[in-house]
Amino acid sequence: MVRIYKFFIAILVALRVVLFFFIGVVPYYLIFIFSRKLAEKWLYVDFRAVGRFIMLVSGLKAEVSGNTENLNLADGPVCYFSNHTSLLDIVVFVSACKIKAGYVAKKELMFVPIVNLTIWALHGVFIDRRNLKKSVASIGKAAESVKKGHPVVIFPEGTRSKTGKLLPFKRGSFRLATKSGAKIVPLVIKGARPALEDRRKVFVRTTARVFVGNVYDVKNYKKTREELNNMCESLEKDVNNIYNNL
Repeated sequence: MVRIYKFFIAILVALRVVLFFFIGVVPYYLIFIFSRKLAEKWLYVDFRAVGRFIMLVSGLKAEVSGNTENLNLADGPVCYFSNHTSLLDIVVFVSACKIKAGYVAKKELMFVPIVNLTIWALHGVFIDRRNLKKSVASIGKAAESVKKGHPVVIFPEGTRSKTGKLLPFKRGSFRLATKSGAKIVPLVIKGARPALEDRRKVFVRTTARVFVGNVYDVKNYKKTREELNNMCESLEKDVNNIYNNL
């Protein structure tokens, strides 16, 4: 029954994503000709509607706590750093946290229809983890975008955890923040997996909890390898502590 239920949800989500393409993505690129700002507002409205729909059909709700004022910082470039344990994490960030940001995604998603156009429209970036040269070039391009006021969400673990446990942070994930001189806002999310990956019952409501941490300003750290490593270790420790206590 659970497999049938997941299949049913997948069909509903697929239909909504196709609808998103026609009423969100296509209009974005048409409106973009006249006003990029207006086009982005239009896209975010329907993007959030998609997120709310997915949360509804999957029985997922979210509670956001912590320093919620850090979700919409306006004084300078911003990077959101989050752990990643479920495919629904982004859905929660978009619909419940109402974060206006792009996403750092793996190169493979560049070839997924609708997803690729959405990531480009949101000032996201695709990273080729197997090619260091291309990866560095992508990060440099993304850093320029962040400097211009387009925040991004980064998953410093480098991939989604399949067990629900946090993975070690990759130091390379901090390059975008250091290159752009951005403030880092830690996001800790827990509890989304039972709504999808770890679902055991058909009709069950799940609550995902999101904690917004204190801001890390990279400008307060000297750009020496030791200082930056200390910042990375401190952030990773904070995220782990918050996650274990959520």
